[in-house]
Amino acid sequence: VRRGEVDAITFTSSSTVENFCDAVGPIVGAQPLVVSIGPVTSATAGARGLRVDAEADPHTIDGVVAALRSALATGPAGSLGA
Repeated sequence: VRRGEVDAITFTSSSTVENFCDAVGPIVGAQPLVVSIGPVTSATAGARGLRVDAEADPHTIDGVVAALRSALATGPAGSLGA
């Protein structure tokens, strides 16, 4: 992540956001695309300083995959809250 070699990160729960942020620390520089499974997870990511680029709808693993594919096609310009 720190070397810019990751295209995207998906989060399926707030605990995965917390564990990722605790393990990696702040992301300095370009952030990979971030896709979350739903609004609670997105809020946790935002509170931890991550830009959420897409949110699954429906809030399922299939929804995460669809949101990831769409976000990779459009890039961070379609970020939530942008």
